[in-house]
Amino acid sequence: MSKIKLIAVMAIICVLAAGLFAGCGSGGTGSTDTGSATASGSATGDSTSATTGNSNNYTIGIAIKTLSNSYFREIAYGIIEGCQDLGMQYKLTTNENDNDLAGQIQNCEDMLNSGINALIITPQNTDGIAPLIEEYAAKNVPVIVVDTAANSDLVTGTMLMLEEQKGAAMAKLVADKINGQGKIIFLEGVAGTSSSDNMAKGVKDEIANDYPGITLISQNADYAQEKGQQVMADLLQANPDAVAAMSLNDMMMLGAIVSIKDAGYTPGLNPGDFILGCMSIDPVTADFIKNGEIYFSLYGAPQSTGYISAGYALRAIKGEYIPKMSYIPYEAYYQDNIDSLIPDLDRVRDYSFN
Repeated sequence: MSKIKLIAVMAIICVLAAGLFAGCGSGGTGSTDTGSATASGSATGDSTSATTGNSNNYTIGIAIKTLSNSYFREIAYGIIEGCQDLGMQYKLTTNENDNDLAGQIQNCEDMLNSGINALIITPQNTDGIAPLIEEYAAKNVPVIVVDTAANSDLVTGTMLMLEEQKGAAMAKLVADKINGQGKIIFLEGVAGTSSSDNMAKGVKDEIANDYPGITLISQNADYAQEKGQQVMADLLQANPDAVAAMSLNDMMMLGAIVSIKDAGYTPGLNPGDFILGCMSIDPVTADFIKNGEIYFSLYGAPQSTGYISAGYALRAIKGEYIPKMSYIPYEAYYQDNIDSLIPDLDRVRDYSFN
């Protein structure tokens, strides 16, 4: 059993009593149950227990923002693994680019018309996806939302990070590494998505409240590697005295590190080096962490999150209890612990979604 699946299974076991007892007397699907995320915890909420039966008759629709982003590839992989373990069929749709709301809505409407039993979606936009949720609710098809909130009370269950907390954690790690002094360049994600906006708020509040000696220079780079490279080049030219950078995903940082080196800075862990921190990890990012060029990345357990969401979908189809809200864990990976994650990252990198 992979480390990722073990985390998911342990999460299910650890919260089974809490989740089901919270559901007793409070109704079935749609009951409220909030959990917690810690630096090394597991996703909270109940998942796959008591879901045996003719699950091979069920088909789960999977709508992932983009498979070009390692974080969402891992979520998709976890969902597929969960569906396979539970004996369910699945239909996977995705978009070439992160932020293609119209394409995602069209894909999901096509799946709804094809007769799927539940949808697991990472929404492209918090407000823009709401009408689609209404379409699904009108046909009594459960919707499990992962990573980015949907602005609709009709969502069956939502799995999110403690986004502001995670942003604050990243800011604190970078700020402490530079002893609370200097200028940090901050690459934000896609404006208008709850996950990006909330994490960015956590970063900015942490710096503003606790680090008066730090100046934060921020700009959206849309979670894209090429744009991360471009934005970093522009911001370094305008702020040559910057001493560190952080980003809301690793793809932006992988682009940014090219511009950082081109501008003559040395990414590293030693005094005087340019300090880098980010979120999410793919095999390339893991190599940069292992080599000491990226100080750390906060990893949000995307494979286990996807795995658990498949269990939620099956329970929702059967009218069983699932929490209205669950929180995704995260853990900081550094040079000294990144090796433990690499086998699971390699597995997803080599997986064919065709």
